[in-house]
Amino acid sequence: MKLSDPTLSDNVPPTEWMLQQAQSLANSDIFAARSWLLTAKSLFPNNFTVLYEAYKLEYGEKNAKQCASLLSEMLQEFSHESTLWHEIEMIVTALENKGSGNDKFKQDIFGFIPNANQQRMITICADRQTDISLKCKMTLILTQKYPSSVVKYGIPLAERLVDEEKVQGGSSPLNYYRRLLVCEVLPIICKNMTVEISHKHFYKWLQKAAEFYATYFTTDTKIASSQIGKLDESWEKLEALRKLISIQCDWEPVPGRSSTLQDRINHIKDLHKKSRTDLTGKINKKQIFYTAILILIEAAIKYMEMLESHIYNDRNDARHSYVLLMNWKQENTESEKSSLRGSDIEIREQFLVARDAWNILHSNDSFEKDFSHLYRRWKIEKWTWFQLFLSDHFSYEKDHKSSLTRINNLMEQDVSHLRHPILLRCHCQLVSSYFTNGHLLMACQSIMECLSLISDQNPSKAPATNFDLLSISLFPKTQNNTDLILVPLSFSTLLPFWIHIFISSFAKVMETGEDDAILGHMLVLCQHDWPKWQTECRQALDLISKKKKFTYTLLFDYIICLDILEEIAFLKNNSEPEMILLSDAPSSHQRITRGVNKGASEDFKKAMKRQVRKSDDCMETLLKEFLIKEQDSILNCLQSQTSQEILEPMDIDI
Repeated sequence: MKLSDPTLSDNVPPTEWMLQQAQSLANSDIFAARSWLLTAKSLFPNNFTVLYEAYKLEYGEKNAKQCASLLSEMLQEFSHESTLWHEIEMIVTALENKGSGNDKFKQDIFGFIPNANQQRMITICADRQTDISLKCKMTLILTQKYPSSVVKYGIPLAERLVDEEKVQGGSSPLNYYRRLLVCEVLPIICKNMTVEISHKHFYKWLQKAAEFYATYFTTDTKIASSQIGKLDESWEKLEALRKLISIQCDWEPVPGRSSTLQDRINHIKDLHKKSRTDLTGKINKKQIFYTAILILIEAAIKYMEMLESHIYNDRNDARHSYVLLMNWKQENTESEKSSLRGSDIEIREQFLVARDAWNILHSNDSFEKDFSHLYRRWKIEKWTWFQLFLSDHFSYEKDHKSSLTRINNLMEQDVSHLRHPILLRCHCQLVSSYFTNGHLLMACQSIMECLSLISDQNPSKAPATNFDLLSISLFPKTQNNTDLILVPLSFSTLLPFWIHIFISSFAKVMETGEDDAILGHMLVLCQHDWPKWQTECRQALDLISKKKKFTYTLLFDYIICLDILEEIAFLKNNSEPEMILLSDAPSSHQRITRGVNKGASEDFKKAMKRQVRKSDDCMETLLKEFLIKEQDSILNCLQSQTSQEILEPMDIDI
């Protein structure tokens, strides 16, 4: 058919010519433009381009109702057109955004589309997607708007995400597919009570969620964002997912409105106790097992973060770091017992909650077998934070060999990725575990490793008693556990513990040997917190007095305690040993003997006066210098005498 309009070119199809007329009038005469399109539609009813041009015209006029009508008509007649589906996909995608601007208008268009067509549009959009991310987005919109579609579309999507992760997700659970599964898909599936699938599916998904959150909350925020994008997740979301699954699996709810970790562990402990005498199978043991895992992960992560605020961030700041060590005091005063602050109580509660959860998971063969399976699958032996927690746990339970094994296994792995505060913590725990297990030399060697990592380079002149104000006895000693003390991870607060170990080690080797260096080093160490170690100092001095000759040329480098200097002067004047204490060459009056060599005696007096003037110097700084500079000599003394020595833990008063 050829129109008679003189402006119609023989080279332009009639349909296109009419569309050109409508387009030219769209901005000046909307009614005339609509007339041209209506005429074109009447003449060419099977032409998709005419309908789509009419849709574009109404879209420009923000006529949502007419746009919806045209989309429905095109969906009915031209569902094969890719241009149509591109437009529909943009409208469907806008449904997940907050209503504003252009998205709001698209949502208005969708609202005018008949319900049957709405569901069809979203369903076909989801089916058309080849990209898993877009398919997931469309399916989520579908299942949120039409819950009845969860079984048909939501569950297959969850299974596809699991399969895609196996192929493309990499080795870390912190990947895009796991994020979509745990954070987007599972909450929708699990809250739909029409889903009829086996409990096994829910348990598998809960395992996926637990591993994801454990990794997410222990990964630096910037690293996590680079792997899965920006994410605002919380423990409350994991707990919400657990609650949804608990309903699906007919678990017994936690009584009361609150659902703190303490509430949940108390509930599970009560269920666990009842399950031991439950012959009817009424109590769901899977509830006990999986809830204990989630509680263990959350409590242990929070506990370690309270001990070291930046443990999960890529920072080397150890100013807010604490380590749990054995308390070397025999007992605590009432004031110390009641000095716990709110944060300290929370640390203790998190630790004890995690401990209870761990003990439940190891309370019977079935739980232990299932947990060991997850332990291997999740590669928990590489979770540094968890191994550090377990070291504390076993110390608390007085299983010091297991505590030592955990840290040793951790240190045998590649530690190049560990930051200094974490390495320092590991070595501090090695010190404590080695010493408690009686490995004196290894304990002292680990102290030397700590010294190379310690960041606190400026010990203060404050008295050592300030240490007591900074240390908190979190777990008072009972018959069943060790008395543990919370110690700031700094040189000043760790030094008393290290001095105790060195002195105990030297006291042990003094039983079998009287090497001059051992006796001299003992005198230097006994200066700390004087007169705390007065008895050990007296023992060393008595052994020196019985020798015929005593050589220790470091004495005037490191001894500034007036009482010890006085004892040395007394020995020089009133006992037999020939004392070689100055490091001068032999020709320069090195030997000091009673009644001879007045020049040497003068050198001795000058050295003594010099040390007296230093008596007010910072003892911590001096001892740190001594331990660092003389570490080879210290370790050699211990190695020569204690390479095979094992001191029973019960013999050590810490």
